[in-house]
Amino acid sequence: RLKEREDRSLAILGFSEGGVVAPIVATQSQKIGWLATAGAGGMKQSEGFLVFAERGIAPYANTFSAQMLKSQYDAIAKDPNSLKKEFFGHPYAYWSSHLFYDPLTTYAKLDIPMVAAMGEMDESEPIESGRMLQTYFANHSEKKFQFVEYKNASHGLQIDGKSNAKIFVANLSKWFKGDPKAFNQ
Repeated sequence: RLKEREDRSLAILGFSEGGVVAPIVATQSQKIGWLATAGAGGMKQSEGFLVFAERGIAPYANTFSAQMLKSQYDAIAKDPNSLKKEFFGHPYAYWSSHLFYDPLTTYAKLDIPMVAAMGEMDESEPIESGRMLQTYFANHSEKKFQFVEYKNASHGLQIDGKSNAKIFVANLSKWFKGDPKAFNQ
């Protein structure tokens, strides 16, 4: 049935790691007409870990300093297919598949409306990663992009038990219809 769909008639939504995959999928299908992500931004994951280390956020700062992270990155790059050597509980082969991936190269290929949401206090992806997307698209105003930052929210867009993720998803229907204020908080 998907093959029968008109071009640009489907939306794709990705959260966290899915927020990294969704833009890739969008570049691979003419059927995708909208892209929405949450908890993912425009920064390489390797750089995001360094931001967390600099800020003193565990486990990046407690177990690893920036220098130790960089040393680990070099080891992964030298043995990218290893299933025996691990970093943060995953084999090097897992990390080499995305740790150094630059999401901006994928976003640059897209010419569809895009929205990205992140929590200011995201503990898995630094907010700077979302702001990097925001800056990138501010310099590419021909692209339709909107960034939604939830103040004091976590990776899951939670604030004191309030699920902004549910609100974000609920507002997507307005956004699909072109409402520029769909995500006004």
